[in-house]
Amino acid sequence: LRSQNLINLLSVKDKCYDGLVREFYANSSANKDKSVVRSVVRNIHVEVSTEVLFAEFGLVDSGYSVDYKMISAKNMDKLAVPGYDDREFVRQILQHDDSIRRAMGKKPKFYAPDMKVLPRLLHLIICHNIVPKGGSISSVSALERMLLWHLLNKKPLNIGKLMIATIFNKIRKIRSRDNKKTHLPFGIFLTSIFRRFNVPIYADHIDKGFHSHNIGVSYFKKMAVKSE
Repeated sequence: LRSQNLINLLSVKDKCYDGLVREFYANSSANKDKSVVRSVVRNIHVEVSTEVLFAEFGLVDSGYSVDYKMISAKNMDKLAVPGYDDREFVRQILQHDDSIRRAMGKKPKFYAPDMKVLPRLLHLIICHNIVPKGGSISSVSALERMLLWHLLNKKPLNIGKLMIATIFNKIRKIRSRDNKKTHLPFGIFLTSIFRRFNVPIYADHIDKGFHSHNIGVSYFKKMAVKSE
């Protein structure tokens, strides 16, 4: 985590304001190259760019970049990562031979509980903080395996660009689903960005604010997790 400059991001403790987050996503649009997301929240213009994320959370603008098309990739064909061998990595992080056979079958089934302890905990961080997803996190996608490989092997990963790609991909899904209910990622991180742009943040009867479930550095310290 330290090698990816994720300590500041994962140490964020704040409230998530559901109304502000909904307003941000409802009014969001991206520039032509999908590198900047702009929105209006409580009549204040807000911009989420890699530069803002780097400045706010101490991230570094370097490493492997993931674009929005890769976020929903179902296989590794679309994730051409130098030095990464998906099948070999699967063998390294799964606990039992039966799990390996399931993951490499004609209809691969890859589940988080089948992984060793450290990859399983890092997968929790990925699913809650880096590429958040709603619902069950028991399955492990092609993208999540690739991110796990970067974290476990301390390979440089551009977290800021990954977050931008995740936000843009969520905007696309919201538009395609005609604004049906969907999980909106990065709630507590957006609170920091709202403050940066002086968006009025106050609790009222509509939007009291709540503490978001953030799995980060303190979670690992409580678990006393050590490298395997």
